[in-house]
Amino acid sequence: MRRLFTFEVVERKLQDPDLLPKLSSDAIQILQCLNQDDTDTSELERLVVQDDALCAAVVGAANSALYGGRRPQASNPRGAILLIGERAVRMIVLTIFLRTITLASREARMFVPKRFADHGMTVGYVVQWLEARDRSSEVSPDEALIVGALHDVSLAALAAVDPALYNTVFAEARMRRCTLGEAFQALYGEEIEPLSATVARAWGLPAPIVQCLEEVCLAETKLAARVRYADWYAESAKRGITSWPCTVELEPRILELAALPMMEASEPDPIEQIDKVAQAWQTVSDAA
Repeated sequence: MRRLFTFEVVERKLQDPDLLPKLSSDAIQILQCLNQDDTDTSELERLVVQDDALCAAVVGAANSALYGGRRPQASNPRGAILLIGERAVRMIVLTIFLRTITLASREARMFVPKRFADHGMTVGYVVQWLEARDRSSEVSPDEALIVGALHDVSLAALAAVDPALYNTVFAEARMRRCTLGEAFQALYGEEIEPLSATVARAWGLPAPIVQCLEEVCLAETKLAARVRYADWYAESAKRGITSWPCTVELEPRILELAALPMMEASEPDPIEQIDKVAQAWQTVSDAA
């Protein structure tokens, strides 16, 4: 199958903020605010209030069954933020990001928004679960969630900026019964995964998140190995981006580098937890 452009042209497309889906500038500023060591609640409230979708989602989450009851729990953004906490606000921002990205990518007829979002959230949740149990980790669980969820964002961005090109890659992957990343490399001789960091940088996401995305693709580190493991886990649980199975056996060195923590017998299955979180946050995504 003939490729439509050179890799350099594809890379330039994903570097151009004017071509990429437009993320809420307030949501990006909220992530930057939350990434500070000492988050200013007043500043966080100001940013939330500025964005109608974010404000509705935050207040809606605070008044949902997820946080307690059928009667209203919070009547204003500040009360909602204090009730649900910074981690939940970060989760809301992430769901809005994924919703924005997938809606912008729908012109690519081969792109399936639900599969992309489910895969990203599964990988993000598994990486967060692993990092939360590693006291020596330099990556916070919250950063791990975002990095895991956005590790394949270059594919969704490609579907948004050039639907025909994405469909070409998808058709190649379907023919080969391989992953979209493998199909892209077969067509262009370069990996598409590192372009996720390129997209994140073009959006102006916080530097630690961009650096982690670069690390995941360009370095053999514990975080990179854990994202690889989480990707494999998601595929094994039928949470892949494509409808055909693409699971490949993990190399022993990846498992060794990932240093996976032992799972307690009493702990719930992570996939079941993912389903519960997804169901609970569905109303939040709808509100946004």
